[in-house]
Amino acid sequence: MIDYQTEAVLGAHRPVLERLDTFDALHEWRDLIVSSIDSRRCMGGCPLGSLARALAESDPPACVRLSRNRSPRESAGSA
Repeated sequence: MIDYQTEAVLGAHRPVLERLDTFDALHEWRDLIVSSIDSRRCMGGCPLGSLARALAESDPPACVRLSRNRSPRESAGSA
């Protein structure tokens, strides 16, 4: 479930994240995120964040697996 949910979220973003090196690419990523949120009518929040929050309280090993699935940009920001 964790791997599926991670891929469902990051899979759609991966092509844009892999070339996030210009302001145009950043705007494209922003538009992708806004479109995704709009399609859900702003319901449910971030799917991966929601999963992480639920698992963090009930399944610490699953929380560790989720942290391994973070995007390279997220990992760089927390180092």
